[in-house]
Amino acid sequence: MTFESLSSAVVAAGLTRDPAIWRTLWTGGEAQARHAREFLANQLTARS
Repeated sequence: MTFESLSSAVVAAGLTRDPAIWRTLWTGGEAQARHAREFLANQLTARS
């Protein structure tokens, strides 16, 4: 699994602002991580 983020919440603001290639689309990473983990666990359980 690979995750790449150019969000200024994760990398230096200049890396996203200067080339104008990214806008911050998400906040609350902990809640999103919990949701993603629960989703994956449910999918794996359903396929067992």
